[in-house]
Amino acid sequence: MSEVRVVVDGRIYTGQMKTKRGLVTVTTPYGERTTQVGRSPPEIAARTMLRELVKAEKARKDSTA
Repeated sequence: MSEVRVVVDGRIYTGQMKTKRGLVTVTTPYGERTTQVGRSPPEIAARTMLRELVKAEKARKDSTA
């Protein structure tokens, strides 16, 4: 596994990325996502998924506040 980072709303968020059999998986405290690796490098897909996980968690927290 390797670390992947994104900046969302000025904060740095990290997750763990692994690739296996053409799939990339990102794991964070907010959840996990897997997608098939296309023509883009796995790191690009991993950052996109991490950003989506962070934004979903922020939206969830905002809706319960």
